[in-house]
Amino acid sequence: MKFIASLTFAASLLFSTLNTSAQVLEDNEARPLNVLEINDGTSYLSMDKAVPKGNILVHFWATWCGPCKKELPHIETFYQELKKKGAADKLVIVSIDTIPFEDVVSFMRNQVKLKELPTLQTSPIDIPKIFPIRGYPVSFLLDGERHIVAKQDGPINWKDEKVKELLYSHFQVSK
Repeated sequence: MKFIASLTFAASLLFSTLNTSAQVLEDNEARPLNVLEINDGTSYLSMDKAVPKGNILVHFWATWCGPCKKELPHIETFYQELKKKGAADKLVIVSIDTIPFEDVVSFMRNQVKLKELPTLQTSPIDIPKIFPIRGYPVSFLLDGERHIVAKQDGPINWKDEKVKELLYSHFQVSK
């Protein structure tokens, strides 16, 4: 618990300097991820079965979102860094589009020119019941118990070394 408290403090300091829309949330309830149905491209399953145990970052985006489109290549670069460390599964990317999953993947590969960034997909209808969302993109740092540690409304500066350090610390991965 001491680790989470120090991480929460670090996240609040870091996110507050990066973006005024970032916030640390007092979250006394675990997120019921089993409520969200996720499409992984081959099947539909509840989100709690689609994401790994432990600390994660969940990033919601959409194909119709201009800032999301600009941010995705930077997310892919960070994803590749995590992949080299064996921690790529800690970064959970979720499209909230209502178009077919194949069209979302086609958009990522053909329009945004991403090579390998994976995405899951869910309907935007149930997300606000579980996550406090005002718009997209939006990211949530979740601890192993699925409490929200921090929330970022809007894009993240994925190239910023302080952001990377925060995320590596949250994922418990050495830089």
